[in-house]
Amino acid sequence: MSRFLPELRPLAPASLPLTDPARAWSVILEHTPEVPGWPRLPRRSFLENPTIQVCEGFPGIIFENDTIYVDDVWERDTLLDKLYIAYLGDDVEHGRIGVEYAACLGRLLAEEGPLWPETVRAVKGQLVGPLSWALQVLDQDGSPILYNENLLDIVAKHLRLKAGWQTQILHRSGVASIVLIEEPLLTSLGLASLPIETERALGLVQDVLEGVPGLKGIHCTYPVDARVFDLPANILSLDVSHSAEPSANGLEALREFVKRGGILVWAIVPADDRIDDTPLEMLADRVRTWLECLAPEEDERRHLVAASLLSTSDGLGGLSEARAELALAVLSALSRTVRSDYGL
Repeated sequence: MSRFLPELRPLAPASLPLTDPARAWSVILEHTPEVPGWPRLPRRSFLENPTIQVCEGFPGIIFENDTIYVDDVWERDTLLDKLYIAYLGDDVEHGRIGVEYAACLGRLLAEEGPLWPETVRAVKGQLVGPLSWALQVLDQDGSPILYNENLLDIVAKHLRLKAGWQTQILHRSGVASIVLIEEPLLTSLGLASLPIETERALGLVQDVLEGVPGLKGIHCTYPVDARVFDLPANILSLDVSHSAEPSANGLEALREFVKRGGILVWAIVPADDRIDDTPLEMLADRVRTWLECLAPEEDERRHLVAASLLSTSDGLGGLSEARAELALAVLSALSRTVRSDYGL
């Protein structure tokens, strides 16, 4: 699918607890020099909250105190017509994310933006998924718009344009681009706690993914519904930080995903206070266990290693600066350790 070879390199986290975009980029390039990515900076501004970050341009959207809701004028909002016209014409410029919503991404638009060192092989971006976004945004009656079928269709189109625009910006880097759709609710498919039919949920995620050319994927928690592997994604980022080893019934789908060219991101370094008490060697043992369970034969394992990245279990924006630095240092050291194990 791409000439980009992951080979157990560290992948940049989705967020950092910093306020200065220049410093944030410096930290990212220090710890993830080969696969960096623009981080959200939620402490710089509430606009960099994952949900708020993509609100720009949605019909009828209103911020009120700590609530985001869609006013009942959305059906008459001129933005609705503009959104559909942009969607039908694949005009991703409609999905632009303003600098005030994503300062680090904004630096990629500026002439004085970061100059990539020769080590950089791919650049990553991210976007909250349609299910998660629709669960957190309310309608005028105070219910999540996940329950509103008419608004759900708009959500997918809106986020598709956001993802497409971001991909266009990342392509300017001159290296491979990666966009991950953050959709933890895919772990809850078919459960009563997720009030949406599985096929409808997958269709919304598919619509967003289809707006991203090149390397695109999903970030969620292991294990996932087998039907997730049928989505048009070539990267699957799995939070396995709570799992010492894979469950037997989920192995075959993972194997098939890798065989057909998929990339796996082992999101294994804790992005919470567990980082204080998680020895590097324990994490290295877990990575080895996952790789050996998934690929018991040497040739098969070599292919899996080449198709694997390592990352933190989530963004680091909610941690203290000291803990975030620790998590990044552990991620970098973990990559060096296991790459050495496999002769990289």
